[in-house]
Amino acid sequence: MAQSHSLGVIDAEAAEWAVKVDAAPLSSTEELRLEAWLAADRRHQGAYARARAISRAAERLSPETSAIRRPVQVDRRALFVGGGAALAASVVGGLMVWNGRGSMTMATGLGETRRITLSDGTTAELDSASAVRATMRDPRQVELRGGEAWMSVVANTSGPFLLTIGGLRASVPAAAEIVLRLRDDQARLTLLQGAAHVWSSDAGETSSRLLDAGMEASLPHSGALRAVRLPAAVLTRRVGWREGLLILDGETLAEAAREFNHYNTHQIEVSGAPAAIRVVGAFRNTDPQAFVETVGNLFDVRIHQSTNLTRID
Repeated sequence: MAQSHSLGVIDAEAAEWAVKVDAAPLSSTEELRLEAWLAADRRHQGAYARARAISRAAERLSPETSAIRRPVQVDRRALFVGGGAALAASVVGGLMVWNGRGSMTMATGLGETRRITLSDGTTAELDSASAVRATMRDPRQVELRGGEAWMSVVANTSGPFLLTIGGLRASVPAAAEIVLRLRDDQARLTLLQGAAHVWSSDAGETSSRLLDAGMEASLPHSGALRAVRLPAAVLTRRVGWREGLLILDGETLAEAAREFNHYNTHQIEVSGAPAAIRVVGAFRNTDPQAFVETVGNLFDVRIHQSTNLTRID
């Protein structure tokens, strides 16, 4: 497949590869072609990871609920159109305010996402209930004030792109693809492509650590900076929200409930022994009812429902 600089074409090529890989084992020639395509452009690996996530989720999702219980046949190529928009039930919206001094604040509400291209060509996408502040004067800076954001940073001769995520700091010297998260008393930076220097605000830049693609830095509210290399499956889950998906792979029921609560006014509370149950599956992140129904069918739990609250015990 020929290399392309169009994100739409890259997503389409990634979708074609994902469908082909899931359909049957690749021949040795096809494996070499896939490896060459992945190496040809830094954006290819990120697009391919998202495509595989959608492909796997499509095997589980029906038009109305999770297909863990009711599998259906889905045209997965159609799901990839527009980066998986057919699977995304969230509303594209949000609030964006310019202050007249070169800075911009952007925020989203529950169930909303927003995508914007900054003046230097850097692309940012905000998850539900998230907020960022961007300053495009030298040095270029983005501060994640809460929630989660994906960024495709472009290189600039003026200098690195600086990032603030709570107490976590990062300097991105060249083009990179990054996921930022500031939730649950923890700051996190996941590097999908490129490189970044990271440090804590308390320790200072002199203590920075270098991350390369596939690594993640995390900083708890009260704790030390930690950097680890993530398996490909975890990297895939890190970007699932961009397709409107919540991909669970061993999280506890309590942890899954917190994730659903981040996207919905209808909240889920889990108490007692069920809180420790571990779950696997793919769901639309704006459909907590499908998740609750699946839990009720699979596990010995009690479910109590009211207008905006479901309690599981």
